[in-house]
Amino acid sequence: MVILLSFQHHFLVAQKANVNDRVFFSGQAGTLPTDSKYLAKTYWNNKHIRNLIFLMESGPVDLSIVEGAIENTDISISDLLRVKILRKQDDLYYVGFNYFNADDMIRIHHLVDSLGSELANAYLKRQNEFYHLFDKYPVKSVNKNILAFGLVAGISLNWDGLSITKEHGFRIPDLVKGEGWQYSFWASEEVPNRNYKAFYWGSSTAPFGIYNYDVDPADYAFSSFGDPYSEPRMNFPDIAWHQPNSLPPQILSLAQKIGLETNTDMNFKIDSVLGAVTMKRVANILFSLREKPKSIEELKTGFTGNESKLNETMALLEEIEYAKRSPEGTYDLLIPVFNYEDSTLVKNVLGLSKEIIVDWLSIHYDNIRNELSDLTSLKHGVPFESLFTQVWHEFFGVTTRILSEKGFIADAYAHDIKYQGSFGILSRNIVYDQKFE
Repeated sequence: MVILLSFQHHFLVAQKANVNDRVFFSGQAGTLPTDSKYLAKTYWNNKHIRNLIFLMESGPVDLSIVEGAIENTDISISDLLRVKILRKQDDLYYVGFNYFNADDMIRIHHLVDSLGSELANAYLKRQNEFYHLFDKYPVKSVNKNILAFGLVAGISLNWDGLSITKEHGFRIPDLVKGEGWQYSFWASEEVPNRNYKAFYWGSSTAPFGIYNYDVDPADYAFSSFGDPYSEPRMNFPDIAWHQPNSLPPQILSLAQKIGLETNTDMNFKIDSVLGAVTMKRVANILFSLREKPKSIEELKTGFTGNESKLNETMALLEEIEYAKRSPEGTYDLLIPVFNYEDSTLVKNVLGLSKEIIVDWLSIHYDNIRNELSDLTSLKHGVPFESLFTQVWHEFFGVTTRILSEKGFIADAYAHDIKYQGSFGILSRNIVYDQKFE
């Protein structure tokens, strides 16, 4: 649904592309507009536009071909140029975005499979250094592998990886821009037997930017990190915007007891969701548990709403494995929550991870570029530095899977994980400055 996507830094979905059953993953990296007419995904989802792109795989086309493709739609050429689905040069129209057909992806996968393990091994060689840092996180009820998942797979390889690759000139995103938002768009064709399970490259974040509280804006953000098959994720912020038909029965029952409402905060309106008010309450609870385990009586301090809502909210946090009630009646924190005092820890972990990423890219980037010199979009003039946004996702995706298999980070598909495929974190903005592009 469009509203949820507005909060997503990176989203992956498989969809049939036309009657020939070409299946594509597509995604957006950055901050997204609320108006769907500014989303490249809106036009990519139109079968006439996809068929036009398929036709253009053999080369650029003239105006008559584009006009014929959109003749029976309400889409204009200016729409396609605005969101960079197309690019015009002289009298011809070219593919304007990060587009990868099956042949492109086979080449990328071959390279990823041969080099991705080297990136994972670089982390495994320094696992003791990382875990020495993780030991400094004072909340002992938070599993160190889940802490590693949030910091290394989520913040570092995903978010920081995009900043690092841009900072060093490996990646120059070609952004669609507007007031308060900017993003890049990509689509890649599914290759039979290619499994993206445990490629932890998707994330959702709120509040941030234009998606914050109108009154008393938050200085923190919820984030979830997961693979393509974890949608819909049962983490915050996602769960705050899932409507009833997206919620499993146990979570739906608790959500209804807490109270579903029409959300009018955070720059959009949506009916029958837990919404921003509940999310703010949950943040206050989690930051409180970051200090020490607390009972219901202790958690009442600072909780807005009646006691029954607190009880049901804690039941929800137990259900999604954000907290656990001890035999003594206090609640222990189970997910990473980074408060002001965790800034040094996070900085040191990200610094160590950045060193590994930069060293690996310095060794392999030129070879990657040379091996992928004939990708479809490159022939249409899309720079490799733009395409590298998704190429990097393929590399760090396979890296996260290997790190999960080796026990460096948590396995989000472990048998004891109730809602599999993803984990969540909560962090003060000052601890990590998120720049999504």
